[in-house]
Amino acid sequence: MILAVAGCAAYGSRMAPALKALRQGEAGRAVALVDRDPDPGSALWQMERGLLLRVAGRFRESNDALAVALQLHDELYTRSISNETVALAVSDAVRPYRTPDHELPFLHVYAALNYFDLGDQEGALVEARALTGLLQERVRPGDEGGPGDWGFGRLLAGLILESGGDWNDAWIAYRAAGAAYEARGGAPPPELRRLLDDAVRRTAVRAGIEAGEVGPARSRLVVIVEERLVSSLQDFHLRVPILREEEDWGQDRLGPWSDIVGRRASDLHHGRGGYRRREIAYFVDVAVPVYPPRSDQSAAPPRVEVAGYPPTVAAPAEDVDGLARIELDRRFSAIAARAAARAILKALASRATARHSGELAGELANLLGVATERADTRSWCTLPGRIGLAVIEVAPGPVEVEVVFPTTGRSITAEAIVPEAGFAFLDCRLLP
Repeated sequence: MILAVAGCAAYGSRMAPALKALRQGEAGRAVALVDRDPDPGSALWQMERGLLLRVAGRFRESNDALAVALQLHDELYTRSISNETVALAVSDAVRPYRTPDHELPFLHVYAALNYFDLGDQEGALVEARALTGLLQERVRPGDEGGPGDWGFGRLLAGLILESGGDWNDAWIAYRAAGAAYEARGGAPPPELRRLLDDAVRRTAVRAGIEAGEVGPARSRLVVIVEERLVSSLQDFHLRVPILREEEDWGQDRLGPWSDIVGRRASDLHHGRGGYRRREIAYFVDVAVPVYPPRSDQSAAPPRVEVAGYPPTVAAPAEDVDGLARIELDRRFSAIAARAAARAILKALASRATARHSGELAGELANLLGVATERADTRSWCTLPGRIGLAVIEVAPGPVEVEVVFPTTGRSITAEAIVPEAGFAFLDCRLLP
C-alpha cells in the first residue's frame, strides 16, 4: 500500500548549493549562498546561517544569528501562533518552523563554543547554564536521564562549568550526563564511561562532596570531533485506505477520523497492519517526512594525536543522526494525523466535485490534491551526523593536534593554546 519516495522537497533543494560548498570546505561561500535567499524571520534560516558562520570562523556573527533563532523559537513557543484545527488544512511545510527537541540545545552548544573562540569564558558559562536549564526543564527533579534529557549536552555543560571553577554544578552535570546516556542505550562506550567517571570523581573532590586529595588544577584540552552531516528528510507518500465503515463520515468528524487514519498511516510506514480489499472504500494519499536508510554506522572512531602525548580515541559522544530519527519517530503519529486530515479534506472535496460536476472532474480534483501535497522536510541540515569527544591532560601553552579518521584515512590538523590550570576547547569538523 506504499506508493513511493518522491524525493527531497523544496527545502533540501534550497540548501543543496550551500551544503555542496560546505562539503568542499568553502564555508564562506556557503554563507554567501544562504544569504542570497534571506529569511531573517525564520528560526531555521538563522540556525543554518549561524552554524555556517561558525564554520567560517565568524564567531560573533554566528552568535548573533543563533540568538535570533532562539528568540524566534521562544516567541513561537509562547504565543500559540494558530489554532491547530485550522492549521490541519495547511501543509506543515508552510507553517513557521518549530525547532525539534533534539535541535534546540545545539543553539546553546555552538554559542558556548563561539564564546570560547572569542576568548569570552563568561559568555560560555552563561550558555552552559542556559543549556543546563533547558535540559532540566524537560525532566522531573531527581529524574535526570529521563525523556528529553541529553547526555552530550550535560557532559559539555559540565566541562564548561568545570573550566570556570564551578565544581558543584559541574559534578551535577556530569552525573546527569551518565544517567542520560544510560537511559538512552545502556552503558556508554568504555572511553566515554572512563571520561565521565574521572570527571565525576575530580569535581566531587574539588566541591567537597567526597573526601580526597585535591592536588593542583590541571590543564586540559577538550577536542570535539564532528563528522559528516545529519541526514536530510525526504518526502514520502503512503496510500492509506479509508474503510467502508468510514465512507459516509463527513468533515464534522475530521478530528477523530484524522487520528484514526494517521495511526493507520503510521502502521503502514512501520510495516504493521493490513486490510482485505472488501473492507476498503477508497484510498487517500498521505505525505510524511522520512529519513533514508543509514549507511555510516560502522565507521571507526577518530583518533586524536597531540604532539608529545599518547594518541587518544575520540569517544563516541553523540549520534546526532540517531537523535534526529528518534525525534521524528516520537512525533510521527502527530505528523501523520495532520497529513491525514489534509488528505481527507481533499478526498471529501473531490467527492463533492464528482457529485456536482461528474466523476471525471472529481478524479481530476483528487489527482490535483495528490500532486500538491508535500511533507515538511525541513530540518537543521548543517548539523553534524555524529560527535566524538576527547579530554586530554596537557602542559599549558600551544599544542599541535591531528585528528585521524581511520575509516577514510583522512586527517585534520589544528593548533590550540591551553591556559594554565584551565581548559581549551577545540572543535574539528570532517565532511564527506
